[in-house]
Amino acid sequence: MIEKSERAWVLAWGILAGLALYLLHRWIVTLTPETMRPHVLWPLYILVISISLTMQMMSSHRSEPLMWISSVSFGLIMAAASSYIAFQTWTGKAGPVEYRHPASALHILSVVSTCWFVLMPFAQHRLARKTWFGDYGILFSNAWGNAVKLATSILFVVLFWGLLFLWAGLFEILKIDLITHVLSKQIFIYPATSLALSIGLALYSAKEEVVVGIYRAALNVLGSLLPLVALIATLFLLSLPFTGIQGLWRTGIATPLMTTLLVAFVFFLNTAWQDYRQGINLPGWLLRFVSLCIFVMPIYSMLCAYSLGLRVTQYGWSLGRFWGAMIIVVLAIYSFGYAVASMKRRVVWMDDARKVNIFAAFAICVLLTLTATPLLNPTRMVVDSQIERLMSGKTAPDDFDFSYLRFKSGKYGNDRIHELADVSGHAQNDRIRALAMAQIKRKDAPGRIFDVATLNESEMSQKIELYPETATLEPQFLRALLKQINDRKMMPRCFSSDFPCQVWLVDLDGDHVDEIVFFDSFSSQVFGIEDGAWVKLGSVVSSGQRAAVGRNVARALRAGDARVVPNRWQDFQLGPDRYSIVGE
Repeated sequence: MIEKSERAWVLAWGILAGLALYLLHRWIVTLTPETMRPHVLWPLYILVISISLTMQMMSSHRSEPLMWISSVSFGLIMAAASSYIAFQTWTGKAGPVEYRHPASALHILSVVSTCWFVLMPFAQHRLARKTWFGDYGILFSNAWGNAVKLATSILFVVLFWGLLFLWAGLFEILKIDLITHVLSKQIFIYPATSLALSIGLALYSAKEEVVVGIYRAALNVLGSLLPLVALIATLFLLSLPFTGIQGLWRTGIATPLMTTLLVAFVFFLNTAWQDYRQGINLPGWLLRFVSLCIFVMPIYSMLCAYSLGLRVTQYGWSLGRFWGAMIIVVLAIYSFGYAVASMKRRVVWMDDARKVNIFAAFAICVLLTLTATPLLNPTRMVVDSQIERLMSGKTAPDDFDFSYLRFKSGKYGNDRIHELADVSGHAQNDRIRALAMAQIKRKDAPGRIFDVATLNESEMSQKIELYPETATLEPQFLRALLKQINDRKMMPRCFSSDFPCQVWLVDLDGDHVDEIVFFDSFSSQVFGIEDGAWVKLGSVVSSGQRAAVGRNVARALRAGDARVVPNRWQDFQLGPDRYSIVGE
């Protein structure tokens, strides 16, 4: 049962955090884009949220100096990590806001929240038992208890605000908007939300024994799915010798699916095994089958690593491949560790899984923290990899994504694109310099939604790359295209991207009059003349796994690898619907 003094401690930290967040908000609204410094603001937010939440979660040890030391130390480390990410993201040669990276906030949020959740049970164990991980049962209970405690507290906040909005809505019916006016004020929003979360945390602590029984029962139910996951993993692996391993690389989704299967196996194994004290409630023969399936987990890890290695060799590093590699490394720790633990004959089945889970927990925190340092900065790795491919000739200058360096890779990418603007020692120096300088001069990021009211025929013609090169576009077509855009019947993405719109003049129906194929991502269109006017005839679909878009289209058209292929199948109509058959 939580004491009154402990409840007051939790509520006091909630009020302080709410006021601190409000003051930070008031400071931010006074800043301009030129004076805003996220590498200062982000650490302040991290310090306020992490320290206050840690103090609340470990309120029963509030009199111990170690709680203060661990809470402040973690906050400072994460603040430093967030400052580095923000500095690399927002600081550039032409001002902080110009190089905003949309994934940076998610990056630091993932690092801080994951490390906090993983390390909190160890800190709680240290305060309770004077050791960091002597009793695995306490670590397990603390981890799941913290997760349920936060989840129920967040649910409490959602219900709290839901009732407040209901209250405001009822009063608005009576033409009284005072409640709505109060709820919309930041001076109320921040302290009220923080206080509601604190109340939820305090209420959970008062009923913790009941909730622990509920989540234990839920884990037992989830653990019953472990044999099904093991069966899926085994059957899939046994089918590979008959289907061939090459089929895994054709779809492009084999690695994510196998990774998801490994994650599911680790999760359900731990929900069934829990803290090893109760044992797994499975028949002996089924337990032996699960033990056998544990041995196939390293095979999946190696398949995932091999598949990712192929993609990196072919296309270099990307952010997705970097984070995929991080996940594969962690899953390899689990899979190989569990396989070794399963081989050992102990009284308690998988007794060494405790050591594997503890080692994996620290490995996750170390790897994530390193991604917020120069040692393992994902953006730096991606930029260096792609530039190396450019300079070695593996990627042609026209196929290189200079806009990624300019707008999506922060300070590091901008420094490198300025280096490319002065590059020497490459066979296509002039082309690289021209493309790099064109991006440096840009003030708007690609991919923005353009204002169709300002679009004109001249701007469209400058963005169009016409094939064959000897062809010309009639002004009537440009006017018809502009009308389609103004009527919101088309929103060509190529007009707001770095790559020109690919347009192909070709006779598609054999009447010796050219139609126009307008390639635009996954919504390519065909135009033709009917009754003396250019009209849209239909859409373009691809018989391959991907629609023909962007660089693939440009490469084929420039190489002259484009022709009309007759279709052996006629269309057919069922009622008002018409169907076409695309051959393999």
